[in-house]
Amino acid sequence: MIRYFEVGTLYEFYKNLLTEKQRNCVDLYYNNDYTMQEIADEMGITKQAVSLTIRKAVNKLDKFEDCLRFAKTFFKIEDAKDDIKRLHEKVVNRSDVPEDIKDDIFVLLSNIEKMED
Repeated sequence: MIRYFEVGTLYEFYKNLLTEKQRNCVDLYYNNDYTMQEIADEMGITKQAVSLTIRKAVNKLDKFEDCLRFAKTFFKIEDAKDDIKRLHEKVVNRSDVPEDIKDDIFVLLSNIEKMED
């Protein structure tokens, strides 16, 4: 189950680097829960061809992530953003935290939110 999520995530980052056939097979299998036989029937190819296409595509996705690390970096940034949001919520109404620290945290949070646009 974890591998399904991982492949689906890598697909979102690197799908444009796959062939159209690989994109279709991976999308149908991992994101739309088609069986390999259903994909084969829809695409007019054999079940073995679907299996091979998916295996090659997943290997490419893994290699892209090994080299580029986009997904790993994205999730690290999301974790840091969540940490900063929690910190901001903890200190915003506290009187024992200096205002300049509150302001710095707010600016940091604002800058991170601007990156999402």
